[in-house]
Amino acid sequence: MGLLRVILAMMVVFAHRGPIGGAGWVLHGGAFFAVKAFFMVSGFYMALILHDRYRRLPVRDFYLSRLLRLLPIYWTIGALTVLAEFLLVPRDKMFYSLDSPLYYWTGPLGLNFRGIPAGLWAYIGVSDLTLLGSDSWLWLGFSRIDGALSLAPGYGPAATAGNGLSPVPQAWSIGCELWFYLIAPFVTRRLWLVFVLAGGSLLTRYLMARCGFSGEPWNRAFFPSELIYFLLGVLAYRVYLHFPGFQFPERGRSRYVGLTLLAVYAVAPVSLLANHIGPIAVLSDLLDIVPYALLFLVLPCLFRATEHSALDGRIGELSYPLYISHNFVYGLLAAIPLDLNAFFGRSWGWALFNAAAVIAVAFAIDRWLALPIDKFRRRFGARAPERVEPTPDGGAISVT
Repeated sequence: MGLLRVILAMMVVFAHRGPIGGAGWVLHGGAFFAVKAFFMVSGFYMALILHDRYRRLPVRDFYLSRLLRLLPIYWTIGALTVLAEFLLVPRDKMFYSLDSPLYYWTGPLGLNFRGIPAGLWAYIGVSDLTLLGSDSWLWLGFSRIDGALSLAPGYGPAATAGNGLSPVPQAWSIGCELWFYLIAPFVTRRLWLVFVLAGGSLLTRYLMARCGFSGEPWNRAFFPSELIYFLLGVLAYRVYLHFPGFQFPERGRSRYVGLTLLAVYAVAPVSLLANHIGPIAVLSDLLDIVPYALLFLVLPCLFRATEHSALDGRIGELSYPLYISHNFVYGLLAAIPLDLNAFFGRSWGWALFNAAAVIAVAFAIDRWLALPIDKFRRRFGARAPERVEPTPDGGAISVT
């Protein structure tokens, strides 16, 4: 499912890019779905590795492997973002509209450092350094003057949030991932507990809506209500286990994978259509349910069709670097003292150039940072990378 993960990452990458002309009708939108779909894919994969590789290993090894996968890349991009903003951007200007930590820390509307209480500094430090609690960046605000707390969407006066202070603001979703990783070893092997927690998550969503906590950002960043998506992924893995003998015919496999990935990306323009062309309430309601229901049905089959493709797996390794680095890349492009639109236009050429820049940086991160760390992660149960060797029919097989 590597290509699926990359497509979901690119949906977020394009959603966070500024205006791209007519290309926006195809490329913008879909980030809301992509993040939740990532949660489902994460649930599937965590159930898989906990059932297989980590079945006889200590839970500690699972935790260490996950942290080594996530945090070094996050720390690297965060440090580079702060350094780039410090060197390339005046203090009263933003590095990028979605990623400008120094501006929010020390700019014209920066923090009153003496007025922030110690407990709030601890929250900022822990969530920024470890990402634990970073999911609260979207719904927990505090006054930059005296640290008074407030909740979205009715933030108090002079409110700011951890999302603006972070050098990698999109990493809030990793906070949800971390909470799931904490409970996954104790949940994924107990089907009754999966159903109990799924029911509790749905009940949480219902009660929150009744109490007025609905809509942005409560509909995407509160872990107890988002847990249902991880658990749907776990259940999809259970479905996969129940059909051990099923295999796709060789000729139909690539066609199925291609159509599935095309359908996943179609969520982006459909989402934009629902949000921008009049009050299409029915379409919006369908988008709240149908894409996730279809993905639940597709995940077992898609994994079965791609599980022996080392090439698909290697491509999938780019998804996390793509997700973490794209706002940093956009900031660098904005700092270049050239009118890049004069070279690439303002539509498809501009979109492709930005995509190429983000992919190049993600590839460098994967090659020179993630792969060396993965060698160390093998001490804690991480899978060794696979080589891709061609077959006589032009395909590829996995060779460990």
